[in-house]
Amino acid sequence: MAMTTFKELCQGLCQVPGIAVTESSDDEQGGLAIDVEVHGVRVALSHGPRTGLHRALMIATFGQLPAGRESDACRTLLNINRQVLSLGFAFGRNPATGEIVLKQNYSFDQATAEGLHKRIATMADCVNHWRRHHFLAEGAQGAVGHAQSR
Repeated sequence: MAMTTFKELCQGLCQVPGIAVTESSDDEQGGLAIDVEVHGVRVALSHGPRTGLHRALMIATFGQLPAGRESDACRTLLNINRQVLSLGFAFGRNPATGEIVLKQNYSFDQATAEGLHKRIATMADCVNHWRRHHFLAEGAQGAVGHAQSR
C-alpha cells in the first residue's frame, strides 16, 4: 500500500524485516529524520519543508578515501557524478569527517515501505562494493553500471 506521508512511510519501514532503526528525530518546523541500518550500512533519511511535499533525502556514508589512491578515487567519483547526476543521486564528501557519501532524492508519493527498503538495500550494496574496491578496478563506467543495475 502506498504511503501518504513520510512519517507513515518510516513507520511502515520499521516493520520490514531486516531493518534496524538506529535513531529518529523531528523538529519544530515539521522535519523528520530517521537512521536505519541494512547489510551493515547506516542510511539517513530526512524530510522537511525544503525537500518538497513528497520527496526525501537519503544519505549513505561510504567511508574514507583509499590511502594512497585518494586522487584516483576522487576522479572516479567525479566521473560517476557526471554520468548519473540526472538520475537524482550524487557522490559527495562530508566536510566534517572527509568521508564519501552518496546523496539521493527519493520520491515517496506512491512509495511503499517494502520499496523503500529495497532502495536502501541497493544503497547498502553499493556502499559495501565501494568498501571492497573503491570503484577503482572497474572505473567510472563499471561503477555506474553497478549503481544503475540495482
